[in-house]
Amino acid sequence: MVRLLLVVVPFSVSFAQELYLEGIEVRAKKDVVLPQEISESSAKDPGEMLANIEGIWKLRKGGIANDVVVRGFGGRNISVLFDGARLWGACPNRMDPPLFHIDLSEVRKIEVIKGPFDVRHYGSLGATVNVVTEKPKRGFHGKLSLGAGSFSYFNPSLSISYGGKRFYGLFGYSYRYSKPYKTGEDRRFTEYANYRAGELDSTAFNTNTIWTRIGFKPSKNSEVKFSYTAQRVRGVLYPYLMMDSPQDDADRLSFRIEYRRLRLNAYYSYVYHLMNNSKRSAMMYIETVARSKTYGFRAEYDMGALDVGLDAMGWDWSATTTMGNMQAQSTIP
Repeated sequence: MVRLLLVVVPFSVSFAQELYLEGIEVRAKKDVVLPQEISESSAKDPGEMLANIEGIWKLRKGGIANDVVVRGFGGRNISVLFDGARLWGACPNRMDPPLFHIDLSEVRKIEVIKGPFDVRHYGSLGATVNVVTEKPKRGFHGKLSLGAGSFSYFNPSLSISYGGKRFYGLFGYSYRYSKPYKTGEDRRFTEYANYRAGELDSTAFNTNTIWTRIGFKPSKNSEVKFSYTAQRVRGVLYPYLMMDSPQDDADRLSFRIEYRRLRLNAYYSYVYHLMNNSKRSAMMYIETVARSKTYGFRAEYDMGALDVGLDAMGWDWSATTTMGNMQAQSTIP
């Protein structure tokens, strides 16, 4: 599936997006999850973090990779962005919702605009979720965090950054690991699904994420930014679904130029998602390989009273499924 959309729209630059229709003013408030809330939270991913906001619920399929529902809207009715760039998962059953591919340790804040009022980032009825990642501060800085909890949960993370007058750079790493959580009946979640006896105490999730940010400021009113994030996930159990994911890889790139009132942003993301029922007691082996490529370009110009912009995005999505000895078939038409 490939889509190319070109949109030229004027929009307000105020904190709250505004829409005027037949003399009625509709103002959409922006909810913001601040850095302190993120650092003090026990959430495993941004989806679980957002569940603390009124009107947002998490759809929990396992120990991690929580999807979100905003006032009854979910799935493609919610636009997910990282620093303004679009991101799509690969699984047809949303095993890997877009927010799963952004580690909380690289997040500075999360912005949520409920409803279809964000004209900068069109195409969603439910909400727009923009995850803003960390940016280096002036001077040398280092941050080492260690999280631990029930069910062998372990989460060390490290970030090192330097910010100068002309150059800045940042490098970060995060690791997350856990065993299956237990219910109030003191039973592992694997005991409620059709897992094999030898898999009841398998790893619930095992994720490694690295990210880097590099920037250059040629002058006071200009800036060039580059960012890259690589996420490698192994062994995620999904008792909510009929299969699990032994491998889930994601890469995100973004290149941004700002010159006075002009802002240009090119981005690309790639997700490889493998899922099967090898750990389940099933009569037939099933495996699906899904891939998602998202690439786009945005241009915005601040004219003072309003902004004008151009937004082009392509999404290439494919999945093939193998059942037993049958030949692989395309899951997505």
